Amino acid sequence: MKSEDENQISGSDVVFNPPLYIQRYQFVFDVLSERSATIAKVADFGCAEGKLMRRFKGLPDIEEIAFIDCDDLSLEMCVNECRPLPYDYLFAERKTPMKVNVFNGSVAQKDSRLKNFDAITCVELIEHLTPDVLTALPDNIFGYIEPKVVIITTPNVEYNVVFPQLKDSSRLRHWDHKFEWTRHEFDNWCRSVVEKYPEYKHSNPTRSRVYRLAFSLQFN
Repeated sequence: MKSEDENQISGSDVVFNPPLYIQRYQFVFDVLSERSATIAKVADFGCAEGKLMRRFKGLPDIEEIAFIDCDDLSLEMCVNECRPLPYDYLFAERKTPMKVNVFNGSVAQKDSRLKNFDAITCVELIEHLTPDVLTALPDNIFGYIEPKVVIITTPNVEYNVVFPQLKDSSRLRHWDHKFEWTRHEFDNWCRSVVEKYPEYKHSNPTRSRVYRLAFSLQFN
């Protein structure tokens, strides 16, 4: 569900530097890197082409990764993205081998293969979800999988005003977006998750939130 084209929306002079997708991936890497000693298994929902694999390779303690998406074409591209490069064999320094699986699935569906994974990432995913799937997400991730870390990112609709073609409040950044939230709306959603799953917690409502040891972030 991630889009590298979002860095420069058509018809706008606004360019993000670094590109937004790079900022998001780096945020994911930083959070997981800080807690690498306790994270061995990571699952990325809405993985699209699997571009996070490039960051995951830099985490030497990760033993298993699962990429999940509902689009078969994206999953085929993800498989190719996950193939080891000659560099990986020659120069990569890993403490343990890394196992990578690519699954066709949904963030709303319980999958025993993901039970007790240490970290879950949902990068630019939730805005693509229909209401029923979005409603089911917390129960699957926080109630069933029960990870130590959850990282969720979603666009900040308040920043759309800088794009001339998005000043009409009814227009969204991507044709498949079901919604785009303000910081307040995103914070309310995060708080509703915490209320239902009190073993998790969150912090700064404008940039990042912490659940148990879990984060959600809104980029511009």
